[in-house]
Amino acid sequence: MAFSWPSTDLPLPALTALVVTLTASLGLLALETRHHPRRLRLLASAAIASLFATLVVVRPRVSLDANRDRYAPIAIVVDDSRSMTLEEGQRNAARMRAVNRLRVLTEGRPVRWLRTSPLGLEPFDPSSTDALAARGASTDLAETLAHLRERHDLDPLSVVVVSDGREAPSRTVPPTTGSFLFRPGVPVHTVAVGEDQPDASISDVRVLGSAFAHGTFAVRVEVLCHGLACGALKVTWEPEALGLSESSGPGSAIVDASSGVGSVELSASFERPGRHAATVRIEAPADDRVHENDARTVLIDVRRERVRMLHVAGRPTNDVRALRRFLKANSSIDLVSFFILRTQEDDPRASPTELSLIPFPVDELFEEHLSSFDAVVVQDIDAEEYGLARHLRRLARYVDGGGGLVLVGGPHAFAAGGYDRSSLAAVLPTNLEAPRANLLEPFVPRVTAEGATHPIQHAFARAGGHLETLEGTSALGVPLPGARVLYEHPTLTTRAGNPMPVLALREVHAGRVMALGTDSTWRLGFSETAAAGAGAAYDALWDALIGWTLHDARFDPPALQATEGCIVGDPVRFTLPAGGVDHLDERLRDGSSRPRAFRIDANALVVDGLGEGVVELEARNGSVVSARGRIVCDRVGLEWVDVRPDRALLARVAEDSGGVAFASPDELDERVLPRTRIPSSARHERPLFPTWALALAATLALGFHWYERRRFGLR
Repeated sequence: MAFSWPSTDLPLPALTALVVTLTASLGLLALETRHHPRRLRLLASAAIASLFATLVVVRPRVSLDANRDRYAPIAIVVDDSRSMTLEEGQRNAARMRAVNRLRVLTEGRPVRWLRTSPLGLEPFDPSSTDALAARGASTDLAETLAHLRERHDLDPLSVVVVSDGREAPSRTVPPTTGSFLFRPGVPVHTVAVGEDQPDASISDVRVLGSAFAHGTFAVRVEVLCHGLACGALKVTWEPEALGLSESSGPGSAIVDASSGVGSVELSASFERPGRHAATVRIEAPADDRVHENDARTVLIDVRRERVRMLHVAGRPTNDVRALRRFLKANSSIDLVSFFILRTQEDDPRASPTELSLIPFPVDELFEEHLSSFDAVVVQDIDAEEYGLARHLRRLARYVDGGGGLVLVGGPHAFAAGGYDRSSLAAVLPTNLEAPRANLLEPFVPRVTAEGATHPIQHAFARAGGHLETLEGTSALGVPLPGARVLYEHPTLTTRAGNPMPVLALREVHAGRVMALGTDSTWRLGFSETAAAGAGAAYDALWDALIGWTLHDARFDPPALQATEGCIVGDPVRFTLPAGGVDHLDERLRDGSSRPRAFRIDANALVVDGLGEGVVELEARNGSVVSARGRIVCDRVGLEWVDVRPDRALLARVAEDSGGVAFASPDELDERVLPRTRIPSSARHERPLFPTWALALAATLALGFHWYERRRFGLR
């Protein structure tokens, strides 16, 4: 015990002034009463009043020092990953037995309960039934201990980890000594939960080399089998885009009996570049207990090595010749071009075999090889008269499957050629209207507000191109849902009263369609104005139009990149698009879309509630698409590749730090408790007397002294 006199908040000059004042007052009183018969009584009452007044001002305090030992703190980390839902709930039951046993062992001791989560470690109440719900990220014991070390509010002298030790394959820690050391002298005890289950699974799917459109590439599939007589597992390849890809068919993965590992190589091909999805599936034995890991959907980046284009025209006009010359001048394009010069009503007075040395395989192109083309250009051709009508349904399916289609106007195009009465009309950007008398008048196309911000117009303008007078247009009608009108007629309107489109674009599922109403863009390359720029405007316009149709990266929005994999039910974080985002859509398989709720968190776009399978998202800022991407969402993730508890890993965690590895929750005992006690000293300071009591005593003493003075004739 120690006294503090006077109060630490009283300045020394103030204390000095107080002492001098009281001493002077007593001295003056002694001088005043030097001949008074009651002199001692008056001086005594004044001294008592001065003492209590001094105590009120200085407030004396007492400090008490307490020395005692306390229990060392314990940190208990519980694995809350999805592997806890295995074994039909038995693994979770074992985890809860461990938690309850630890609650009993640590009763009365300072314990911090933590669970693994996608954000690191989170506190939880072990007595709550909803505290553990197997909703966390994949197990990573090294990362878990690292997160624990970074917690400045924790300083445990013992750590207990309750886990099955099963880590995702991509997160396996190299087996080096000391990898799981927490802190020197602090043991990490592990409690293993879960039992082995017979299971066959797909452990890895990867493309060997590069995947190019129109070419064959190899896919290596690795399988894992334990507790089963697998032998040869049948592996199948199921592409998402049926009809646009091929595979070598099912393969057999021969599983090594000692290691339980097998692999097989499948050959596959895609006719379209882009990020394509395919599902790899195994036929597991009948005794397989876990079926969620028997299939895996992967995204494969297919690149374009060369462009294959089909150009179909009805007659060799200036516009047809100009476009054909432009396409043939591009060395990266393999062009198949032909004119259908003869209608079904023409009578050449000769058999078809006499009209050509080599009959052109029109039907074979559209019926067998259409999917091998990256884009098809149909230019001013009457579909009914030239026998193309029977192929329009197949052309619509081609677009629906990811192909590019360019339709160029002219006297025999669009409604004049019978396209409005075909199944192709459903995928066009606009409705088609019957021809009118005033469509052939010269005009300068007007760039729409949406066209002014489109990458096609940007590329055209950067090359110095500008629109000139063109000679007429075909009748395009009201834009269909999802269409974008870049150019419109300055005077003509549709039957609905809207400005008539001249150039309209539309994305249909994975395909793209462009409708250009005029057949006189050749004037951009051969007019007097074009001569000054060496015809660069024509090349720039068609380079942009063809590039957009072929999904050229110049005309596509940036990719929406996920920072990690997607698990159904977990929030998915994407890199925030540079162009911003105020609206997010999920594009569905039928071509429609639905809005998705999202939030911005620490420079990331976070989306909740994505469903299982391939998800395509489109982020927009106003009317501009700022990013677009595809992602595969799994129901279980990579942690379920191998569902066996990793007891060897848990033993190594304990060995690195001098802890104890408990094989089951039933083996838990007092060894998890720290054996040391922490000495603790505390100092408590309190007033020697209550302030109110000192104030009351001082008031009474001063009043009594004043009474004595008046009583004995002093003023």
